[in-house]
Amino acid sequence: MITMRKFSEKGFSIVEIVVALGIFSVLISGVTFLAVGSYSGFVGGGNSREVERFASEAVDALNIIKQRTWTLIDSNDGGAAVKVLKVSGDWTIQSGTETRGLFTRDIRIATVQRDSNGVIVTSDGTDDPSTKKATITISATGRTDYVTEAYLINWESYRMSQTDWGGSTGTNIWTSGSTGYSTTSDMDLPTSSGYLMLASSTAE
Repeated sequence: MITMRKFSEKGFSIVEIVVALGIFSVLISGVTFLAVGSYSGFVGGGNSREVERFASEAVDALNIIKQRTWTLIDSNDGGAAVKVLKVSGDWTIQSGTETRGLFTRDIRIATVQRDSNGVIVTSDGTDDPSTKKATITISATGRTDYVTEAYLINWESYRMSQTDWGGSTGTNIWTSGSTGYSTTSDMDLPTSSGYLMLASSTAE
């Protein structure tokens, strides 16, 4: 009994390490996802694994697309159904849903709002152009939908805060996903007084 208990404790510690490493890997990649559905409506372990792979594939593909070209994520954030597929070896986004066997995968990308503290909120916030929310739904006839939500963050964006410009009050946030400036010579600066403040995107 003592030997079995020691083996169980060691095994549990290893599982904890694996889970911790998995969570860290997801966060460092700039994608946070949350499964908000369940497998209860999908009968059989084989179906559960297939559903999980189908949903995870979409999250992985969106992360690859995000790292290659944020513009493709940004241009599909209208909330319409889209699908991910490979074209000439590269993942891309097209309109519509994808059916594989019994299951249909529906992906919806939407804008994300943050409050004045940078916390993600569902309403009464300011759109964050560097963060998008993807909702992946796996459905099948006569079965409960399985839903996964993923937050996609553009860590490469350049942000500046605009304050005290002529004709504007308060602070405005401007973001460019592909443009950076090493000097002021290439920037169209206003004639009125003010200042630029660089800031990195934050995620919650």
